[in-house]
Amino acid sequence: MKTVKLADLAASRKWSINGGPFGSKLVSKDYRDEGVPVIRGANLPDDRWFSADDLVYVSEEKADELLANNAHPGDVIFTQRGTLGQVGMIPLDGPYKRYVISQSQMKMTVDPTIADSRWIYYYFRQSRIVESIKAHAVTSGVPHINLGILKHFQIPLPELPIQIAAADCLGSFDAQIENLNQQTKLLEESVRLVFTEQIARSIQRGVIEETTLNGVATYINRGIAPIYDEASSKTVINQKCIRHGKLDVALARTLSNDIPEEKRLQKGDVLINSTGTGTLGRVAQVREALESATVDTHVTIVRPRPEIPMYFFGQQLLRLEGHFTSLGEGATNQTELKRERIRETPFVLPDAQLMADFDATVEPIFEQIEVLRKQITQLRQARDLLLPRLISGQLRL
Repeated sequence: MKTVKLADLAASRKWSINGGPFGSKLVSKDYRDEGVPVIRGANLPDDRWFSADDLVYVSEEKADELLANNAHPGDVIFTQRGTLGQVGMIPLDGPYKRYVISQSQMKMTVDPTIADSRWIYYYFRQSRIVESIKAHAVTSGVPHINLGILKHFQIPLPELPIQIAAADCLGSFDAQIENLNQQTKLLEESVRLVFTEQIARSIQRGVIEETTLNGVATYINRGIAPIYDEASSKTVINQKCIRHGKLDVALARTLSNDIPEEKRLQKGDVLINSTGTGTLGRVAQVREALESATVDTHVTIVRPRPEIPMYFFGQQLLRLEGHFTSLGEGATNQTELKRERIRETPFVLPDAQLMADFDATVEPIFEQIEVLRKQITQLRQARDLLLPRLISGQLRL
């Protein structure tokens, strides 16, 4: 199998492989509520090609000024600084004809006569390639790679039919995963609707009181400073595990520390990211029993009192994400969410029967969500097992 430079696979057109705009050419004041979407690191998730969540936009005129930094469906997107090794691909069936990449991204339009853009995407998804990119990073200042490093990255190139077959197979896994993700989102939305209706009903009946989290929680505190140990069976949750209202234990690490009893995670605990702009304020609930698990010092555990139904408790705190984010104090990227501010957070407390009814209604929904998430995990594991074998040509279809 021959090896080529990544630049050799780019389309023979102007700006087919390029970085984001320089400095002041694209700043936050350029953002609009609609227009041409801007691709940022948040739009390159580690579990699918692309995410349209949290998109920001610029005007058509601004996008025209940044033609060199425009990207289109089918383009592969790489992160230049920030989460190095991050890669995505703009879906062909998306709602937008063009995008603008941010200062922290680079884009590549692939020549379809010699390479499949999906195959390129999957090649760079391999864990060993992610580590290789990190090893090539320029470490002065903020670690980053540049366009020169990306263009000269060496990549083995199988015949095009082999690329297409591998990408088709891996893509079928991702399509199934996306379908299950959409089902999960619908179920989660139904829970939110039930919660809103219950709160509205309580207000109408006048059977609601306001208290604070300190009044409905038995424990509010951060976790421990972990001593990481890959051979250990004990788990420590970090801020990366908490995103979009979900807890992803697959991103957790293992530690050798003894875990104090009160810091052992229990079913029903709510976890709040408590450090750093961009991550501070994110919320997720522990909805299944975790054996020998805790959180690190950047995450706060909020444990409900026994008389407070866990799903009602968790749903209300999920709705407070924006509030928690606003409570951060300190310099940019060093912001902290203090325990006292969490304790003082208002909590709406309906009558006990209404809360119990809510939990009885949503418990089977959450059980179905957990079933779907386990199916997603199994599909991811199967895909990731096949990925290096298909990409290398070791396994042919």
